[in-house]
Amino acid sequence: MKMSGLWGNHMDNAELKEEIRSLIKLQTRSRNINKELLATAGFDLVTIYVLYRIDEAQSSNFIKDLATELDVSRSSLSIRFSHLMKSGLITAEPTVEDRRHEKLILTRKGRMCLAKFADAVHRVYVSV
Repeated sequence: MKMSGLWGNHMDNAELKEEIRSLIKLQTRSRNINKELLATAGFDLVTIYVLYRIDEAQSSNFIKDLATELDVSRSSLSIRFSHLMKSGLITAEPTVEDRRHEKLILTRKGRMCLAKFADAVHRVYVSV
């Protein structure tokens, strides 16, 4: 029997069950990764994503773009940046183009946090 709605008109019951099973596995892995991160690094997945994005080259619209990606306000992102700075994971330096703007940079501690994340992900994927 073909199902309609969320997955369209082309999915039968077996395919739908497999899709749901895949989503449940993904949700379980995500939950386990988040628990492992909080236990080992003290940070959640969103913080890790922010650190990865900071580590990439930043455009002049970095904060606006990241806020849009995460579906959060710029002010809440600024609060997260402040927390990351206080934690010693990032620093801010004035940009060459416009000294009124700052570029966020990962510290050694921030890079170590990302390495812990990679280890946590590996442990979770091996265990699931």
